[in-house]
Amino acid sequence: MIEPGFLRDCRPVADRILLLRLPDLPSNSALVIPDVASKPSRRGKVERLGNGRWMDGWRRPLSVPLGTIVHYMSCDVDDGKYVLIQEGDILGVESE
Repeated sequence: MIEPGFLRDCRPVADRILLLRLPDLPSNSALVIPDVASKPSRRGKVERLGNGRWMDGWRRPLSVPLGTIVHYMSCDVDDGKYVLIQEGDILGVESE
């Protein structure tokens, strides 16, 4: 659920996607990394979509539907809880 404020009114444009940042999946290794040294998660759930990019006179729809879990390169919004990215920043999609 989108929270009130900026995010309530945020509507991505073109090929932009608003993601809710999700925690990283636990690894199977025995190595423990302290929170201070760990990187923020690069995994998120698609919350809102832009309407696509104009190409050659027509609008190309985005390839990921709402609710999809993706791995991405990031640009943080709202203290890191949400992330606004372009479709090209998606590195992969988790299988269901």
